[in-house]
Amino acid sequence: MHYIDGVVANCCACFYVNRMSSLRKTQTNLVSANPPTSVKDSNSSVTARNLPKNDLGGVIFGCKHDTMMECLSKQLFGLPSSHFSYVRKIEHGLPLFLFNYSDRKMHGIYEAASCGQMNIDPYAWTDGGAERTSFPAQVQICIRMQCQPLAENQFKKVIKDNYYNQVRFWFELDHSQTEDLIALFRPSCSPTSVLPFLAPLKMSNIYDSLPTIEGEVIEHGKTKHWNCKTNNPSINLANESKSISHFNVYGNKDHAAESFALSLRKAHLKMQAQNALAEIVKVLVERTTALEKKQGEQELTIQQLRGRVSKLESNLNSFTTLVDDMLDHSTGLDLGSEIIYLIGGYDGCSWLSAMDSFSLSMDKLTSLKRMNSARSYASASALNGSIYVVGGGDGSSWSNTVERYDPWEDQWTLCPHLIRAKGSLAGATLNGKIFAIGGGDGFNCFSDVEMFDPALGRWINNRPMFEKRFAPAAAELHGALYAVGGYNGGDYLRSAERCDPREAYWEKLPSMEVKRGCHSMAVFNDALYVMGGFNGEEMVSSVEVFEPRMKCWTMGEPMKLIRGYAAAAVVGDCLVVIGGVEDQETIIDSVECYKDGSGWTSTGLKAVGKRCFFSAIVP
Repeated sequence: MHYIDGVVANCCACFYVNRMSSLRKTQTNLVSANPPTSVKDSNSSVTARNLPKNDLGGVIFGCKHDTMMECLSKQLFGLPSSHFSYVRKIEHGLPLFLFNYSDRKMHGIYEAASCGQMNIDPYAWTDGGAERTSFPAQVQICIRMQCQPLAENQFKKVIKDNYYNQVRFWFELDHSQTEDLIALFRPSCSPTSVLPFLAPLKMSNIYDSLPTIEGEVIEHGKTKHWNCKTNNPSINLANESKSISHFNVYGNKDHAAESFALSLRKAHLKMQAQNALAEIVKVLVERTTALEKKQGEQELTIQQLRGRVSKLESNLNSFTTLVDDMLDHSTGLDLGSEIIYLIGGYDGCSWLSAMDSFSLSMDKLTSLKRMNSARSYASASALNGSIYVVGGGDGSSWSNTVERYDPWEDQWTLCPHLIRAKGSLAGATLNGKIFAIGGGDGFNCFSDVEMFDPALGRWINNRPMFEKRFAPAAAELHGALYAVGGYNGGDYLRSAERCDPREAYWEKLPSMEVKRGCHSMAVFNDALYVMGGFNGEEMVSSVEVFEPRMKCWTMGEPMKLIRGYAAAAVVGDCLVVIGGVEDQETIIDSVECYKDGSGWTSTGLKAVGKRCFFSAIVP
């Protein structure tokens, strides 16, 4: 086996004997995180998840129809003292929600206006303050955005992990649950929904909710000015960052207050109060609309969509040429505007996890999202607009992992693993399924054929080939799979075989003229083109063509360079071969194209640079 700076260069057999024998198998241990600990009170009723403070993303408070109005008018939420273990972790700005047990609806979106404390109002939710509150674990709140309430069947899917029986759930939310719950809410713009606590307002306490008003009070025939300010922090027209004090009278407080109380009985002041309330509603609706607009701009989902659009636009700019079917004047070849994806490999210095798009017409290489690990000697197949990269290795071990790339999202997703680790395998797609063909694991060469069916979500063993084939080539043509060449552990192969899934077995085909492994193969002009590779003694530049209707091999025009471990793809009406190795010292940085009537032509394209042991695909 030959090496380049200690790395495999071009000989499959010696790689199998010398290099592969030193490869080690790896295992991945999956460790599950422990679920949060539940806290129980003396009556053994579950009260808390006991989330750490940094993990607390939001808190739900409870109410009923008869206490909800007081929660909103006082802007105070409370729970029994057994819940203080997590209420005390609430800080300013933490998202809060209100669950109504009477109709089992979730209201929001609120946020903490204070830290969680005990007995902010010791007599809240009691009958006139005759006894101390049963809900002393309290927090002051303000409205972040008034929204339509959620039915339980809407929010249950988000907090399903919090349910500890059919109807009870933990009130603590982690950050992910909080974000998902907020995303469910939709704003409500009606005045009654913005100010639900104004509806039952009585004239006896109307001065507590009036905006700042200039007026007069009469005392013993003398005129004194008075000033009224609201004590409701949510109706704060003078300063949004502070609560406004209770009703104040400048001058003689007792007499002025008495005079103002008498003046409220007058019809004209009653009308003035009603007008003031209407103005409050108007101002708060305007403020709520502005906050909703600001909130909308900051929505995480909108940010993600904008980022996705920006990324798609960037990809489209790199994938689209300025002129359709642009002519490469340096070669005289019409290289078209299609993109070739180049996956993994080796560049002479390191094993690559790279995913790149290569535009031949612009001679431009664009880096895309990298794979989760370095991957060479893998197979790549296209299915349903995605690219699946299967098996391979990183220069020290073979892998059974599979990754799927979505070109539109520029994202990789891990898929079900192969049945066993392998590299130098071939891949093909047929009838909506992916086939992993042949390969080896450093000790054995395989005749295995594994099939991935997305409907099943796993790999299953398919009928094996006649021959063991390490570093073969494979393709689909006219509804059948073809496997050609490779190394069987003792010799390089001329043989080829074919499998028609309707017949469910492999059949032997006529043999090639030249032994070869680590070669390239592509379907071009309804025929199989096999290019280059290693014949057991040296790399070759020869090309053979298999015509399925004739069932015979013919020698084609050889490539300009001898090369193995190259990648091949069809772009427009051109067959393209990229990179590879020429001998034990040389990684090739050239691209050549074949076109009927013109033969092989060196393109002069240099964007790819040196690269071998990689995959290329046009999805």
